[in-house]
Amino acid sequence: MDEPKKEYGLWITDLILFSDLTISEKVILSDILNICKNGEFRYFKINQTMADMLRVNVKSITRILNSLESKGLIRRQLTSPYSGSVKTKRVLTPVYANIKKLSINNNSLIKN
Repeated sequence: MDEPKKEYGLWITDLILFSDLTISEKVILSDILNICKNGEFRYFKINQTMADMLRVNVKSITRILNSLESKGLIRRQLTSPYSGSVKTKRVLTPVYANIKKLSINNNSLIKN
């Protein structure tokens, strides 16, 4: 018997959906918000995982994250949690105040 197909979904809020962000920025920002909303306060996915999700290369993810950060929608924090190690851990956090402003700047597109 065939295994049932796995289905995945991503919720994109109207704040983001009707914004001027690119579709890739919308997907990445929505993924960050969905994970942070589900009890996590930080987003730990590595660029390769995000690239696989969007089916783009890692350099594209770097550009998307740089764009979201320059727009003030996310913060990136690098830490060295492993003493004596060169390895760093990158954590992304959404900037909710600036994300809420997306709807203010695009209120003509949002219908209540």
